Amino acid sequence: MSPSFTITPTRTVSATYTLTPTPDQPLVLSDNVFYPLVAPLGVEGLAQTRGELQVSIYNILGERIANILTVKVASGQSFASVWDGRNHRGELVGNGIYLVVLRSPAGLFIQKVVVLK
Repeated sequence: MSPSFTITPTRTVSATYTLTPTPDQPLVLSDNVFYPLVAPLGVEGLAQTRGELQVSIYNILGERIANILTVKVASGQSFASVWDGRNHRGELVGNGIYLVVLRSPAGLFIQKVVVLK
């Protein structure tokens, strides 16, 4: 007897999206769901006006838990930073919803991110 085997076809679909900050959307995250034990969260933006801007992380209670970027920029200048999922004491944050907040002379811009460990 000869050996027999069955071939089962599988299909893998993947997509890569590149988001670019625009004047209408000045703050972009690399993902809406963030796994801090796997990779840092990328944060990119586009300054709408000249001045100092700050990107901070807040918990759902509105408490600032980390400041990830403070920089002076020119109008139209891009900026980028990463968040490793740690608070200002260096501790990994818990699972939950967090807010990435951009404060600039042009206003306040907020993006939500879900942290899962």
